[in-house]
Amino acid sequence: MLTEDEIASTLAPLNGGHFRIDDVRAYARKLLARGKVVCARDGDELVSYVLFYDDGPEAFISMVWTNPRMLRQGFATAILEGLIRKIAKPIALEVDAENAVAHRLYKKLGFQRESRNGTRERWLLKRRVAIMQPYFYPYVGYLQLVDAADFFVFYDDVHFIKRGRIHRNNILVNGQEHGFTVPIAGASQNKLILETNLHDMDRWRTQFLRQLTHAYSKAPFFGDAMGVIEAALQSSPRSIADLAIASVVGIHTYLEKPLNWVRSSEFSPETHGMEKSQRLIEITKKSNGSRYVNTPGGKKLYDRLHFLEHGVALSFLRPEIMEYRQYGDLFVPGLSVIDLMMFNTPERIRDMIANYNIE
Repeated sequence: MLTEDEIASTLAPLNGGHFRIDDVRAYARKLLARGKVVCARDGDELVSYVLFYDDGPEAFISMVWTNPRMLRQGFATAILEGLIRKIAKPIALEVDAENAVAHRLYKKLGFQRESRNGTRERWLLKRRVAIMQPYFYPYVGYLQLVDAADFFVFYDDVHFIKRGRIHRNNILVNGQEHGFTVPIAGASQNKLILETNLHDMDRWRTQFLRQLTHAYSKAPFFGDAMGVIEAALQSSPRSIADLAIASVVGIHTYLEKPLNWVRSSEFSPETHGMEKSQRLIEITKKSNGSRYVNTPGGKKLYDRLHFLEHGVALSFLRPEIMEYRQYGDLFVPGLSVIDLMMFNTPERIRDMIANYNIE
């Protein structure tokens, strides 16, 4: 934690140089009341801090300070890198036009100069974007990927994977994982996900709801969870893409979590047919993003340097899966988010979704 006295005493000697604050103490009080602080200490000695606001459509970094005796040791860089990993929305800041040291740091971190007003320049780090095939009630790691982005693209115009997880997952039945599969009409890896239609949905819907009732009727949040699931199943889906997207959107509505999303087939059809990496880069840029986050498996597929050479910073999600109480003492991991909804409050689920890191 940082105090008003610490902010005032560290900024006062620098005031009038690369920045000008009329009343340093009033600035400190306002920041501590409305903003956020991240700081580093070496014992009792203050090493570095970043002051910022995060209550609007973009985060705003108000001040970056490092102890004059400890400059050029990477302390401010480490704090800023941590913030960038945690904040998916655009991040803005203002800097003196003559502050070359700050310019080099912000450019290294991916910020771009947006505009200039007198001696002040506005720099911006654009939003973080995630792009993923739509999955029907996926496991919690999928929802963590959604949470890690400010803009999510359902990748519905890539090929369907017959043995993949788009239309199948696991629930808990009699203490063990049990698979379910959404019926597909003529499933083929030669079809796009959006072209992959559902089959005999009325019959399967009845069977699936009966199966969930058998498995979870004694779960503490069975009624609420079933209401969410029934709404998705009744959304008149034609394709597996429709149904899967409805399931993910419905979860976010239930959790009261905002979800800014599009379908790639509607948002970026002109990118269809591009090489895989290049297409992800172009969709990210069209989304007004400069950061792209992928699943852990993407480390084997995509090269950070290649993305960076094209103006996009590539990062990877590192999920941290939390255990929760199911029926018995033994926890069965890796199940559909359906299981999560049956046994946990929305608040608890939101906490689980937020339990990840960006690398």
